[in-house]
Amino acid sequence: MSSKDIGANSSGSAEEAPITPVVVVDRTLHPLLTTQNPPPTTTPSSLDSISPTAERLHRLHGASLIQSACALLSLNPSCTATACTIFHRLYHRTSLRTLDVWSAGMGCVALAAKVEECPRRIREIVTVFVHLYRRRRLGVGSDEAKNNDDDKSSSDEQ
Repeated sequence: MSSKDIGANSSGSAEEAPITPVVVVDRTLHPLLTTQNPPPTTTPSSLDSISPTAERLHRLHGASLIQSACALLSLNPSCTATACTIFHRLYHRTSLRTLDVWSAGMGCVALAAKVEECPRRIREIVTVFVHLYRRRRLGVGSDEAKNNDDDKSSSDEQ
């Protein structure tokens, strides 16, 4: 068979038959996965006049906090995924004005550790979040803080 034979249909003309889209998910098994109903565009944060960009950035920041905390606590990846899922589901129900990202992240890590049976004491979780807060918000222990301290000490010597 030549390449001309592959594109030809049964009548022998060179016209190609219209391509139908391939459905990956069987809609009879999953009737809720229709493309006709888009996901809701309103969240509690958007109702509190928080822009979608700000909400997305806060959620990304919270997920980053959770991943860092789970790494420091040596939690397994399934526990990290559960904590992130709980975090995002929380902000589908609650506004960013009601709960701050740090407290929500801490609670999500504690709950995920309990659900996934990776027990950690609350004291350990709080200590890790205090460490992350000092490092990220206050700059304690970061390279920038060390450079600023070096600049201050060199200016004091002069």
